[in-house]
Amino acid sequence: ENLDYHVRTLGILYLAFFLFQLVGYFSLFPLKKGEKLAMSNATMIMNNILGIVLAIAFFGPEVRTVVVLSFIPWSTMIMAKHWYRRFLP
Repeated sequence: ENLDYHVRTLGILYLAFFLFQLVGYFSLFPLKKGEKLAMSNATMIMNNILGIVLAIAFFGPEVRTVVVLSFIPWSTMIMAKHWYRRFLP
């Protein structure tokens, strides 16, 4: 019903997820590229599921909507990371 708000929210989520992925990737500097991606994915999945559980338990529908919308950038970031692993050295 409020498409402009949701598109803006998705833009902010994409930016936040991209920054979180960069921090997670580069904080594991001694590991190989595949191991960095695996650790970054694992922590991202854990944090996203924890956020969903907490949003359902303690927050209202506005926060729940943002958490549900976070699945869109989460899934596309995983696809982008697989592309990065396969095609970039």
